[in-house]
Amino acid sequence: MPMTVDEREQFLAEPHLGVLSVAPGDPGRALVSVPIWYAHEPGGEVWITTDRASRKYGLIRAAGRRWIGGEGHGASGRASPVW
Repeated sequence: MPMTVDEREQFLAEPHLGVLSVAPGDPGRALVSVPIWYAHEPGGEVWITTDRASRKYGLIRAAGRRWIGGEGHGASGRASPVW
């Protein structure tokens, strides 16, 4: 069962490790996924930082999109995907 908006906002207000996934630029390869820390203001966007010289940054710019996910125990006590 997905988190409610309030549960998600409460979860994101706590420190959790996220996972950033982005297309590798080669259709024959799997997504590139790396652990990341993120910042979040309630009701706002999820922010990450990375070095502009990194492969991660280059792949994000080339793909034009990315997926950020996280998992942990929300307010309900059950493990839930976050966003």
